[in-house]
Amino acid sequence: VSEAECDRLVVTRLERAKILEDPVTPVVWALLDEAVLRRLVGGPQVMAEQLRHIVKLVESGRVRVHVLPFGLGVHALMQSMLTLLKFEDQPPVAYSEGIQVGKIHDSPAMVDRLEGTYDLALGDAMPLKESLTLMRATAKDYEHCE
Repeated sequence: VSEAECDRLVVTRLERAKILEDPVTPVVWALLDEAVLRRLVGGPQVMAEQLRHIVKLVESGRVRVHVLPFGLGVHALMQSMLTLLKFEDQPPVAYSEGIQVGKIHDSPAMVDRLEGTYDLALGDAMPLKESLTLMRATAKDYEHCE
């Protein structure tokens, strides 16, 4: 990717992130596997900053994050990434993504099944306060790595 293309992509992402600053936009719910917090990507400082940013979004009330702990072992969402989208004026859809493949699911039966999978995983996840505590502690650990 050229430097100009990289800059364009960064600007696009920053603009898209502003949706979370708008008080009218939807709330985002996220389930994160604990591996996402622990796998070092970009260095300790980057990880600490990213985790602090997520904590700040949660504290703003616009985002809810629940962590699926390592101790859980295998869970229903380990196979891929899942995004569930609900709209005021359209039926819900789901988007699943794996290695080099992504698929939009609009069949009501499939969306219901994927929503059930998400619900099962959410039931196994840490409560919001415990998830925040883990993210804060992990960010602190990364800050002391350098």
